[in-house]
Amino acid sequence: MNIDEIVKGYHPNEKLIDLIGQIDVVLLCGITGAGKDTILKRILAKDANITRIVTSTTRPPRDNDGVMERDGVDYYFFSKQQAAEKIAKGEYFEVANVHNNINGVTADEIRRIHNANKIALADIDYQGVEYFYSYHPGVKAIFVVPPSYEVWRERMERRHDDKKTSLSELPVRKASALRELEWALGADFCHFVVNDDLDTAIERVYRIINNQSGHEEAARQIVKQLLEKMR
Repeated sequence: MNIDEIVKGYHPNEKLIDLIGQIDVVLLCGITGAGKDTILKRILAKDANITRIVTSTTRPPRDNDGVMERDGVDYYFFSKQQAAEKIAKGEYFEVANVHNNINGVTADEIRRIHNANKIALADIDYQGVEYFYSYHPGVKAIFVVPPSYEVWRERMERRHDDKKTSLSELPVRKASALRELEWALGADFCHFVVNDDLDTAIERVYRIINNQSGHEEAARQIVKQLLEKMR
């Protein structure tokens, strides 16, 4: 099965585009080590009116520290054949080839969130943000960063027990972070949150979700400083 051919040039239908436009969508993005996943989990626990966008994948469920991923909770798990059939029927909002697997957001998931009348929240990369924004200019994109280059580097080194492995990954992570920071500063629809203190960062994200943003310019300056240090 040629996955590139299957997903190439896919576009959602007009009915689905109209439906996503009726949903309040909040997209958390940011460089690796910013703490997006933790913030997302805490926001979901804080407000029952916010629901996570559950994406689909054709890879098998993984064991995360002794806990198996659950279908319909962590991901929707499909076979490649099932996913290909859904693509042919226009049953995806967004779809991509990720390491030779078909990942995406299904039309059923968009309908679930719309019918529940909840705010949709996702942890997503900047390319995913651009895709959502191209169909729904009303999305809120929140770019999360650590407070400094030094803190970011410490977090990168703590990601593995083996320090050599951490250091060997650093150039790749740094190159990705550079692209992401440059993109965020050029995207005029991005909000910025500095994760220097987790509780404060969560509160700032929550305020942005509820249209009560603040501290934007100070956060933007820190993003600029991070970019300069990364170069």
